[in-house]
Amino acid sequence: MKRREQGFDSNTHNQKLPEYNALADHNLRHFFENRKLQHHLYDVGMIDKAGRVIDPEKHKGKLAILQQEFKHAEKAELLRQREEEEIRRRVQLRRHAALNEARKEEKIKKIKEDRMLTKQIVAAAREYAAAPPPSSSKSTSSLSGPRSCLSSGGRSNNSGSF
Repeated sequence: MKRREQGFDSNTHNQKLPEYNALADHNLRHFFENRKLQHHLYDVGMIDKAGRVIDPEKHKGKLAILQQEFKHAEKAELLRQREEEEIRRRVQLRRHAALNEARKEEKIKKIKEDRMLTKQIVAAAREYAAAPPPSSSKSTSSLSGPRSCLSSGGRSNNSGSF
């Protein structure tokens, strides 16, 4: 017995154990015949529609391809969204610029109108100041024009009515 114990060395078995695949185990076949479990295994991608076990290496390859396709699709969608946002931003900038331009033009138009009105007022004031003063020999009631109406209390010498 001592010889047998001395002959045992735990370091001699450095080999990997083979991977255990429960789906391939003949003794568990009755367990995997459950419909709900088969549906779950199909959804996970471990068996195909007919119930055959899928090779994990092939499945990993398919998953990698699908993940890569999803990444490309996500990148394309992100790029499309960025382009749409850029287009929206440009449109808003154009609208804002057009609105500012319209406000500016309206302001300029108002300033021009105010200047024109000021010029007209100044010209009228100059004409009034340049007009000769009324002579003292004429009566204020005999003057014609807008000043005579104001000085006579709004009445004119004409007896006619409108």
